[in-house]
Amino acid sequence: MYRCKTCERKFTAPKILVERHGLLIPPYETFSVCPYCGEGAFVELVTRCRCCGARMEREGPFCCDACRKRAEHYRENEKKRRQTSEAINRVLREKEAYNRQNGTAYSYGQYVALCENRSERHKGGKTCTKKRKTT
Repeated sequence: MYRCKTCERKFTAPKILVERHGLLIPPYETFSVCPYCGEGAFVELVTRCRCCGARMEREGPFCCDACRKRAEHYRENEKKRRQTSEAINRVLREKEAYNRQNGTAYSYGQYVALCENRSERHKGGKTCTKKRKTT
């Protein structure tokens, strides 16, 4: 199946036009166009696997169980990565606010090493104070 970008109609096969440019023998120039409006701007509508990109005959987002499992594994890893990123971004926002408030220019590492150990931490939705260990 194809869909024309100009008239938005669907069709099974494009119309083939041959331009001979006044030549009696090949090579001729061929064009594929929409059979309804004659424009060459159309796209092929194919169902492809969301994981590997293989063409599929059946309906659904994945071509096989291996691709489905791979996609689920990727989604879980992406979820973990986003949670980690959110925690890092929270600390970065706190660092920027601390630098503005105190007129400092601490980097992320300096802020974590010097300031965050003395500040309040959020664990499991509860606020608690982390105490530094003295040796």
